[in-house]
This record gives sequence, structure tokens and C-alpha cells, in this order.
Amino acid sequence: MCKKKIIAIYSLAHFLVDMSCAMLLYHLLYAGTKISESASLVFSASFIILIYDFFAFVFELPLGLILDRLKTLNPKVRNTNGLLAAASCAVIAVFAIAGSFGLISSPLIIPVSVAAGLANAAFHQGAGVDVIHLSDRKASLSGIFISAGAPGLFFGTNALSMHYENLLFSGAALLFMAVLIIWLYSKESFTIPNTDNTVIRTKRAFLILALSLLFLVVLYRSFLGFASKYSWRSGFLTGLIAVVSVFLGKLLGGITADRFGWRKTMIISLLICAIAALFSDTSLIAGCIVLFLFNMTMPIAMIGLANLMPAWKGVAFGLNTTALFLGFISWHMINTTLSGPVFALLVLFSAFILLSAHIAAPEMEN
Repeated sequence: MCKKKIIAIYSLAHFLVDMSCAMLLYHLLYAGTKISESASLVFSASFIILIYDFFAFVFELPLGLILDRLKTLNPKVRNTNGLLAAASCAVIAVFAIAGSFGLISSPLIIPVSVAAGLANAAFHQGAGVDVIHLSDRKASLSGIFISAGAPGLFFGTNALSMHYENLLFSGAALLFMAVLIIWLYSKESFTIPNTDNTVIRTKRAFLILALSLLFLVVLYRSFLGFASKYSWRSGFLTGLIAVVSVFLGKLLGGITADRFGWRKTMIISLLICAIAALFSDTSLIAGCIVLFLFNMTMPIAMIGLANLMPAWKGVAFGLNTTALFLGFISWHMINTTLSGPVFALLVLFSAFILLSAHIAAPEMEN
């Protein structure tokens, strides 16, 4: 099976998984607020979303550890990440279809949110780690895969969330994706290369430093992403423009890094991003430039972690998602928004952290 086709299938499934989960949460919250009389809307919505995010993001780390450990115990076993991704699509599809018919009652809201979060985590581990193997230490393919999440979340929480039939259609599409992945996985041509045998020669102290800095920069960037202020982002159209900017940044960031070099891409993109950040609060154009450039380094950090942990790619992927969740929690606890000049300075600091990680362990680059 052609590598491009596998990436396309996984990316489309990623879009549908995130969109379906977002729509499912919307309908669960809507059903819950109709029935609930004691809890406020803000508290119940925040609580359920926090539960879902915890299991969807943080659970990827222990799941990745288990999967990596099983692989080390029996290295000859066939890669089962595709089957895990397919099963996760099927589980989320069942929840989506059940939700579209109003079959999820109020007492089931939290259990279903937990189960949907776990299924989302399992999909990202299955598909994401396969993509890392296919990437061959480069950032391009991972950038393509992760870019599909942002538009999925946007459409799932906006235009498509108001109608139950859209939840039914997304569930049916996910079931088709699950069958497609299983069918492809049964074919001999659907093979994922083993890239766990890379030898890392960076000294342990510098390796630990680089891994810590990469984890920190993902957490830090997650916080900045939530704390940044865009007064122009007020409606569906401007929201769509912003999401397209994020999508293109992640999509082209890995491609640009592999073409022109990771260090050049990190320095140039974040320097220009810092300049644009001075005007991003009030200017749509400057804001879109910031969103585009700020997300270009995301696939670099993700693959950089995986490249420094060749035998623990599931753990590396889980470290990324855990850092994203901790960044969200940090912002939620501080509950602040950043002005343009402050945001610009913090973007420069983000560039310093990422560049320091690259200097400490140059082997993070392909």
C-alpha cells in the first residue's frame, strides 16, 4: 500500500474522529443541561469537557508506555496500531450514532465522555505512532496527520453541531473508515516499517535536557495558544479563517522544515511570528500570520521527541499530548489573556527553548 494513501486515510479518520467527538460532547452537554436543575451550565460543561480532555490527552502516555513495552517483549509481533485505530473509530462511531437517536441519557453522560476520551486517545496512539514510523524521522507526514485535527474540532463545535443528523452521518463515516482500515490492514501491502532501531549517540545528560525542553515547549506553546487574544475572531467566518491558518501552519511546517532545515524553519518562522504578534490582537491579517507561523513548529517538536526515543514512540506521542493538556490546565488556572507585545516576547522565548533543545541533541532532526 502506498505510503501516501495510508497517510490520507489516517488523516481523514483523524478529522472525523475529532469532529465526531466534538459533536458528541455538544449533544451530551445539551441533553445534560435540559435535564439538570441543580448544576450550572458553565460548571457542568467545563467539568465534562475537562474529564473528556483528561482521558483523551493524558491517557495516551500510559497507553503508549504499555504498547511500547509489549512491543519490546515480543519484537516479532506484527504491528497492531492499525487495528487499534480501526477499533477506536468503531467505538466513537457507535457513540455518535447512539447520540444522534437520543439514546444516551443523562446518567450516562460522564461514562460516555470518559469512554469517548479513551477511544480518542487509542485512535491517536494507533494512527499517530504508525505515521511516526512512516515518517522515517522526518516531520512532513506527521504535520499532515496532525493538521487534520483543528478543522475537525472547528466543524464539530460550530456549523455541524446543531443538527442530530450530522452526528449520524459522522458516525456512519467513521464506521466506513474503521472497515476500510481493517480491510487495508488485512492486505500484505499494508505494512508499516519498523524504525525502532535507530542508535542515539547524544550523551544521556544532553538527551534528558533536550527531551525536557521539548516537553516544556509543547506545554508552553499550548498555554500561549489559549492565552493569546484575537479581538477580531468573533464570528463563524473569522473563526474559519483562523482554523485554516492553523491547519496550513501544521500542514506546511513539517514540509518546510524537511526542505530547508529544522533550525532555519524554527528561527525564521518564530521571529516573523513575534513581529506579527505585536499587531495580532486587532489585525486579522497579522493574527492569521501568527496562527500560521506559530503552528509550523508543532510537527518539529513532535517528531523531535520521537526521534530521540526511537524504541518508545508511543511514549513520545503521549508526552506531546500530556504537555498539551497541561498547557490547557495552566491557562485555565491562570485564566488570562496576553497583549500583543507580551505575546511577542513569549514567542521569542518559545523559539529559544526549541532552539536550545536542538543544540543539546542535534539528532532530533532527521
